[in-house]
Amino acid sequence: MRALVLAAGFGTRLAPFTETLPKALFPVAGQPVLGRMINQLKAAGCEAVAVNVHHLAHRIEAYLTQTDFGLPVRISHETDILGTGGALRQLADFWDEAPFLMVNADIVTDIDFSSVYRHHRTGRAMATLTMHDRPPFNQVWVDEKTVSPVLPGLPATWPPMAIENWPSPVFTSSNRR
Repeated sequence: MRALVLAAGFGTRLAPFTETLPKALFPVAGQPVLGRMINQLKAAGCEAVAVNVHHLAHRIEAYLTQTDFGLPVRISHETDILGTGGALRQLADFWDEAPFLMVNADIVTDIDFSSVYRHHRTGRAMATLTMHDRPPFNQVWVDEKTVSPVLPGLPATWPPMAIENWPSPVFTSSNRR
């Protein structure tokens, strides 16, 4: 299993703190949140990780090169922000034929990534997206067939289940062309 950790963002909602420290390096219990994520991925069976960087890239690159995570960590520098799809494409030579995980660097979670990965491998879905139900912050509506963003003005009872988008998709390599 391989993973992409998305760490290129500007962290504008946390300004002015992110003017000197990228959000991915904010400490939680004395450890940068990015390091916590990489360690979780390793514990889940991840064999290699790529991290995309842009905003304050030198800070993230320094942290990654000075830290031994016990697995290869590839840094993917984005001169311009490429977005999620661009980050994946820039790393085309990193991926093999197995499904992979993609997570945000700036989340603290107890998601069992190995269970998510195993669940995805047993199904036939192109992608598996883990989500967290936390009203009033739910941002996605889900029913048996669709996943849709919450739109202003929709009645609270439609569709039947609302859950917050917690990005941890697993994609199959044959579907990412």
